[in-house]
Amino acid sequence: MNMLNRIDFFQPQYNELSAGAITASVYLDGQWCDFLIAERIMLAADPDFSCAVLNYYPKDNSLLSEEVNSLVRCGQKVVLKSVYDAGIETVSPEELPIFAGFIEQIDTDISSNRQTVTIIAKDFSSKLGRKTIYGRNIYLDSGQSVFLAGVETVFNPQGKPNASKQNILRNGRSFKAFCADESESNYFDCADAIYYLLCSYVPSGELVIPALERLKALSEGCKIIDVDVTGLNLIDALARCCSQAGLRFKFVPSLVETVSSEAIVFFKPKCCREVELNCQWPGEIIDISKTTVAQVSAKKNFSPVTHRYIVQGDYKIYEATFELAKAWDPALEENDYDRYSPITNESFNEVRDVYRKWCLNEAGDYSVSPYNQGPAYDFSKIFENGLYIRQRRRFLPALTCSKDGTSIGYYLEVSYTGGSCWWPYMSSFKILLDQCGIWLSAEQLDADVWFAILKGLLKFRITASVMADERVSFTIADGPVNSTIEVVDKIITLPRKFKYQKISPCSIFLNDSDGIFSSANQKDDTKLLVEFARGLSESGGFETGLLQIKTIVLSSIFSPGDKIITSPDSRDIFGVKYDNRSICWLEKVEMDFTNQQTILTAVKKRK
Repeated sequence: MNMLNRIDFFQPQYNELSAGAITASVYLDGQWCDFLIAERIMLAADPDFSCAVLNYYPKDNSLLSEEVNSLVRCGQKVVLKSVYDAGIETVSPEELPIFAGFIEQIDTDISSNRQTVTIIAKDFSSKLGRKTIYGRNIYLDSGQSVFLAGVETVFNPQGKPNASKQNILRNGRSFKAFCADESESNYFDCADAIYYLLCSYVPSGELVIPALERLKALSEGCKIIDVDVTGLNLIDALARCCSQAGLRFKFVPSLVETVSSEAIVFFKPKCCREVELNCQWPGEIIDISKTTVAQVSAKKNFSPVTHRYIVQGDYKIYEATFELAKAWDPALEENDYDRYSPITNESFNEVRDVYRKWCLNEAGDYSVSPYNQGPAYDFSKIFENGLYIRQRRRFLPALTCSKDGTSIGYYLEVSYTGGSCWWPYMSSFKILLDQCGIWLSAEQLDADVWFAILKGLLKFRITASVMADERVSFTIADGPVNSTIEVVDKIITLPRKFKYQKISPCSIFLNDSDGIFSSANQKDDTKLLVEFARGLSESGGFETGLLQIKTIVLSSIFSPGDKIITSPDSRDIFGVKYDNRSICWLEKVEMDFTNQQTILTAVKKRK
């Protein structure tokens, strides 16, 4: 007789957790209130930001819903806290703030069946969205500061520095302001502009802002050019400055009990912390008893696609000294001095260009009969290459500046000796608008000019600038090029931000040995353009997928910007284990207290 000491025990499989419900304590203006219940909290960075939905549940029916205004008002500060055990070997309950904001909206729904009151609170972004940017805080040489309301708020307009070298004190903070004398100023970088906006428009004590040193480290010293925030609200102004360095920002509750219940946090998604989500062993279906994920919904976009960013600035401008050619019909030339003056000749318009119109012949208009002035002007030595179209242009003011820092304009010279010697032309002249040329506008040609005409030795040259056909530009791609992968070109043209102005070797002022002129308005924003293009490529990666993840239990550990990873032994449902070309981070976090779960919205983009 065989006897087995065995007991067969059968237990059903459970698909629902037996866990206590998680709630959040609600504090209204610092006072705990038991008549407000948190329904859900949605955490997000720009541009959506965070909000919370609360419901009004009185202990009894003594207070009607229309009388809730005696307890809850718009504008009140709301803080939601989660309880956790901070003790070791002993129970020590503590509270951790998970949301802070202000009541923005109260919705009341009264019917015969029910009476509900819903309170919507939003973070500090709602307040900053109501602040309008205008004017400038100006630092004066006396050490004082003034606010000029009628001036545009533009950081480094057209690439020119306008930041003060000394800090000013405003709203209890010391920061760099605008300079009264822009000839003695520094450049604003991205961190300086962000810090200026926060210090100028957020009073001390209302919001915790990061130190300037942290902003500079995070933005990696990114420069900004011609960033105009005039008329924008403070949120949009911050977003415009942050986009220059690929930054984002969000508002989080302050962990320290101070006057400020919120802090603004700037971040880059690629630099944020990592959170691990596991989906049990490969080959197994999702079992809530073995994983932290209850449901995953994914949408994958067409990929791989390479985005090529072509960032273009303004057209290149070069200064040179151009010798001009005769631009009139030689058949009209005569040795009659009075014929070529409007004072002494009623039919002056018939010969108005003779001896007066001098052109560069850049399009070859004067190479043919009856002018016969030789081949069209060759710009290859001036433009540093031969990539240009033979077309009409126009003269621009010279880049060389006088002692006071202003352009010398159009420096016209005359030669009475066939070009062996040159003298400044002191009479009046006009710059042609339809081509590179001049027209002598004096009523009568002076005697020296007329004698040079009779000798056949008169010549003119002008020192001015000409715009090339090529822009200052830089191209960068976020993936392989010249392969089987499709390439999508994105052209960004920013003529006011990036400029290229150079004095060519063909200018007589290239080496001003006489010291007649003090400086030159030369610019080369190529490095800034390259930095901008690289930041644009890093921040504007192609969105390859969108994930919605529902956790099993409600958790407050997630935050917008967190990067998602998974265990090496886990199922790769999120597609992040083997894809080293992309990064997946949390865009939104919704804590649903009604259904007791956390809903995560994640975005997957190319690095």
